[in-house]
Amino acid sequence: MSPRNSPSPEYDLAVVLSHPIQYYSPIFRELAKRIRLRVFYCHDLKPEERLATGIGREFSWDVPLLDGYEWEYLRNVSSHPGVHSFFGCNAPDLFKILRAERYRSVMVGGWQLYAYCQAMIAAKRHGVKLLVRGDSQRPGGRRFWKRVAKRAVYSLAAAQIDAFLAVGQRAAEYYRYYGGKPEKIYFVPHCVDNRWWSERAESAQQRITALRSKWNLPAGPTTFLFVGRFIPMKRPVDLARAFLEARRSADLRLVYVGDGTLKSAVADVVRDSPDVSFVGFQNQSALPELYALGDALVLPSDAGETWGLVVNEAFASGVPAVVSDEVGSAPDLIDNGLTGLTFNGGDITALRDALLDFDRLKRTGFEFGTHLRLKINRYSVENAVVGICSAIST
Repeated sequence: MSPRNSPSPEYDLAVVLSHPIQYYSPIFRELAKRIRLRVFYCHDLKPEERLATGIGREFSWDVPLLDGYEWEYLRNVSSHPGVHSFFGCNAPDLFKILRAERYRSVMVGGWQLYAYCQAMIAAKRHGVKLLVRGDSQRPGGRRFWKRVAKRAVYSLAAAQIDAFLAVGQRAAEYYRYYGGKPEKIYFVPHCVDNRWWSERAESAQQRITALRSKWNLPAGPTTFLFVGRFIPMKRPVDLARAFLEARRSADLRLVYVGDGTLKSAVADVVRDSPDVSFVGFQNQSALPELYALGDALVLPSDAGETWGLVVNEAFASGVPAVVSDEVGSAPDLIDNGLTGLTFNGGDITALRDALLDFDRLKRTGFEFGTHLRLKINRYSVENAVVGICSAIST
């Protein structure tokens, strides 16, 4: 645990987040260079708890999550602690902390956890500026009365928020839908450490022959990558079916990187096809070399994929993407024909056609690199930090 200073200095920002997340840590490290920051985590997620996320195995990230900034774990008094249910994080000490210490602003990671609501109430009670950063999309598919009720409740919550930190276009639409005023919405993009990924991908390219041998992925076929959990939201079975149809018309290969509850269902569809590989779960340090071996990432998820940061990883590694139009990042990151392709989510025929269209585009010799760099440079840690600092100071 990072030690608490005493007496307490004045902090520019307190962050309340469910648990350490590998995509947030680079932002916190950069923020800590510019402002006085302290991050409060509501739950210490154990390796065995990751079984509940659908990954299907215990693991810990092999990149540092807690280096370079001040942090501490809050006391979680939930009877069923965890990060996947509303009452899984209950942190009553937030009221005491925000009363006793001096913070200009508090940033919470949404309003889907009880602890986030506690932080919001505590911030308003003690006159601290309240910032919310989330990646939700506008609701759809619910019954009319549920949508009306949810909008009424969320609009009341939104009225208490001083700044909405939107990770992309659909998040901004979501905030406006619930009453967020445009002048209170700040662009704080979803991002990865672009430099970390690009440097490792470039290093992998210099060892590409050895890596092809290591992973048994020969040059020649257009190689698509699926990187993530084998869970219904990510539609890995759809991809398997679409790939087998596309493979009848082109020389293609598909590599599944990950694990989860639907792995056996995917394996049943592909029936040990020699053109489909399963390399299992790979921790973050191993992913750049796999991206280096791929021609395109495929993310066929439904609207539950509120962003899809694997697309950021791929772009930073120089790899375009084929993405369902239901995925939250699609309107931000995918410029059709330049940084990748989109297709109608849930439509296996449309996904098959997108795979074939990408194969044809690749074989024309089109260079995606410049377009990917221009795109991913906007979705950077530096721009996220600028947005947060602007929200605090305005």
